[in-house]
Amino acid sequence: VIILLVLIACGIVFFFSHKKNLNSSGDANNSAAVIKSSLLQPLATDLYVADQNNNLIEIFSSGGAPMGKFGSKGSGNGQFNGPSGVAIASNSNVYVTDFGNNRVEIFNSGGGYIGQFGGSGAGNGKFNGPWNIAFAPNGNLYVTDSGNYRIQIFDQSGKFISTFGYGVLDGKKILETCSASQTCQTGIKGSSDGQLNDQVRSMAISPKTGNVYLTNTGNNRVDIFTASGGYVGKFNNYIYKGVTYNTFSRMAGIGVSFLSDNVYLVGESYCTIFIYNSSGNYQNKQLGNGCGTGSGQFVAPLYITNSARTGNFYVVDYNNRVEIFNSSGNNIGQFTSPIVGNNDFASAGIAVK
Repeated sequence: VIILLVLIACGIVFFFSHKKNLNSSGDANNSAAVIKSSLLQPLATDLYVADQNNNLIEIFSSGGAPMGKFGSKGSGNGQFNGPSGVAIASNSNVYVTDFGNNRVEIFNSGGGYIGQFGGSGAGNGKFNGPWNIAFAPNGNLYVTDSGNYRIQIFDQSGKFISTFGYGVLDGKKILETCSASQTCQTGIKGSSDGQLNDQVRSMAISPKTGNVYLTNTGNNRVDIFTASGGYVGKFNNYIYKGVTYNTFSRMAGIGVSFLSDNVYLVGESYCTIFIYNSSGNYQNKQLGNGCGTGSGQFVAPLYITNSARTGNFYVVDYNNRVEIFNSSGNNIGQFTSPIVGNNDFASAGIAVK
């Protein structure tokens, strides 16, 4: 009887151990699609970086300790073709813009595949190059649909709510909104106020007002919208080495402080982060210690995020590392990817709790 119970127990252990090694398609031998089994269960972790070159999402603690990774190149469930943006929901699920596959994929905090939404096209909820992603205070999800020159809004299940951009309702050359009950269309690119031009490389949403900040790269400015897509204004001024400028050059990521509601704009060409108030007025302050490879310095900063939990800022640098600053702007650490190979953080979205 004892031997029989032992055999049954071993069989149960083997069954569950074997089951955890299956990917979402149920094929345990397809190494190209397997999500690392140890990450299928939710994790108590904080930080996610989109490793676009290796088609992975890398997971770290808030202090930069590597916790794992998930994903691989492809178009199957849980795979990526250039993951560009990442956002964390209030329930800790992770949302990733899969740029090359024109979709958003949803995972639990440990990388377990949950689902996806989107697909190629210009209709309601369809994408043409979804680049960045962010959550609003009300829990809605905003996606920059770059090739369609519009911003789309979804609930957390992926249900399309609305979109805004030039001509998205009826093709008129004005800023419009279009809801789920209407037939929406691709936006019109251009340089008018609130009009998008080229890829929107980054987006941030105010945790206090819900206002949306977009780095309108093709127009060398930051545009501000209300949560529903109404135009608020723009800014493109800064001071660098004592000289005042009124047009941006190679601005990349953007973030908003949970504590102050200030806006932090990444100056890729300037090795610094420019700081503005919520209205877009430059505060004559910068984050970082200039160009270089020392603590708090940048080779070419790309993206930034702010922790609601700690107030710390995390800046992705082209130098294959992430720099950490506290809410006072002091550099308190840095970390790199443990993966050997491509420059993992060369073009990476980042999200932190």
